[in-house]
Amino acid sequence: MSSLLPPPVLNNREWSAVADALREADACGCAPHFFRKRNADVAADPRREAVRRFVCTTRRRRTPARDLADGLSTHGFNPAQIDAIALLSL
Repeated sequence: MSSLLPPPVLNNREWSAVADALREADACGCAPHFFRKRNADVAADPRREAVRRFVCTTRRRRTPARDLADGLSTHGFNPAQIDAIALLSL
Protein backbone atom coordinates (compact mmCIF):
# COMPACT_ATOMS: atom_id res chain seq x y z
CA MET A 1 0.00 0.00 0.00
CA SER A 2 1.43 3.37 -0.96
CA SER A 3 1.18 6.41 1.27
CA LEU A 4 -0.64 9.40 -0.11
CA LEU A 5 0.57 12.95 0.26
CA PRO A 6 -1.81 15.50 1.71
CA PRO A 7 -3.68 17.47 -0.94
CA PRO A 8 -1.87 20.60 -2.18
CA VAL A 9 -4.19 23.12 -0.56
CA LEU A 10 -2.91 26.68 -0.35
CA ASN A 11 -4.58 29.48 1.57
CA ASN A 12 -5.29 32.89 0.03
CA ARG A 13 -2.04 34.38 1.32
CA GLU A 14 -0.01 31.50 -0.15
CA TRP A 15 -1.78 31.71 -3.53
CA SER A 16 -1.14 35.44 -3.51
CA ALA A 17 2.59 34.87 -2.91
CA VAL A 18 2.72 32.30 -5.72
CA ALA A 19 0.83 34.61 -8.10
CA ASP A 20 3.16 37.53 -7.25
CA ALA A 21 6.23 35.36 -7.77
CA LEU A 22 4.93 34.08 -11.11
CA ARG A 23 4.26 37.65 -12.29
CA GLU A 24 7.74 38.75 -11.18
CA ALA A 25 9.32 35.77 -12.93
CA ASP A 26 7.42 36.59 -16.12
CA ALA A 27 8.64 40.19 -15.91
CA CYS A 28 12.28 39.00 -15.55
CA GLY A 29 12.32 40.14 -11.94
CA CYS A 30 14.21 37.08 -10.80
CA ALA A 31 17.73 38.04 -11.67
CA PRO A 32 20.24 37.87 -8.77
CA HIS A 33 20.07 41.65 -8.25
CA PHE A 34 16.32 41.25 -7.64
CA PHE A 35 16.98 39.33 -4.43
CA ARG A 36 19.35 41.98 -3.09
CA LYS A 37 16.76 44.73 -3.67
CA ARG A 38 14.11 42.78 -1.78
CA ASN A 39 15.91 42.61 1.59
CA ALA A 40 13.26 44.82 3.24
CA ASP A 41 10.54 42.41 2.13
CA VAL A 42 12.48 39.43 3.51
CA ALA A 43 12.36 40.92 6.98
CA ALA A 44 8.70 41.85 6.52
CA ASP A 45 7.51 38.40 5.38
CA PRO A 46 10.16 35.67 5.14
CA ARG A 47 7.55 33.03 4.24
CA ARG A 48 6.40 34.98 1.20
CA GLU A 49 10.01 35.62 0.17
CA ALA A 50 10.75 31.87 0.40
CA VAL A 51 7.92 31.27 -2.09
CA ARG A 52 9.25 33.98 -4.40
CA ARG A 53 12.77 32.58 -4.34
CA PHE A 54 11.52 29.05 -5.01
CA VAL A 55 9.30 30.14 -7.91
CA CYS A 56 11.91 32.40 -9.48
CA THR A 57 14.69 29.85 -9.16
CA THR A 58 12.46 27.09 -10.53
CA ARG A 59 11.55 29.29 -13.50
CA ARG A 60 15.15 30.27 -14.15
CA ARG A 61 16.45 26.69 -13.95
CA ARG A 62 13.42 25.15 -15.67
CA THR A 63 13.43 22.42 -13.03
CA PRO A 64 12.10 22.41 -9.45
CA ALA A 65 14.47 24.20 -7.09
CA ARG A 66 14.76 21.26 -4.69
CA ASP A 67 17.62 22.99 -2.87
CA LEU A 68 15.11 25.67 -1.78
CA ALA A 69 12.29 23.27 -0.88
CA ASP A 70 13.53 22.96 2.71
CA GLY A 71 12.96 26.69 3.07
CA LEU A 72 9.33 26.19 2.10
CA SER A 73 9.03 23.24 4.49
CA THR A 74 10.41 25.39 7.28
CA HIS A 75 7.60 27.85 6.60
CA GLY A 76 4.92 25.15 6.85
CA PHE A 77 4.48 23.97 3.28
CA ASN A 78 3.95 20.23 2.90
CA PRO A 79 5.53 18.17 0.08
CA ALA A 80 2.33 18.19 -2.00
CA GLN A 81 2.12 21.98 -1.80
CA ILE A 82 5.78 22.34 -2.77
CA ASP A 83 5.27 20.02 -5.75
CA ALA A 84 2.20 22.00 -6.82
CA ILE A 85 4.11 25.30 -6.62
CA ALA A 86 6.95 23.75 -8.61
CA LEU A 87 4.58 22.55 -11.33
CA LEU A 88 2.98 25.98 -11.58
CA SER A 89 6.42 27.54 -11.84
CA LEU A 90 7.71 25.50 -14.76
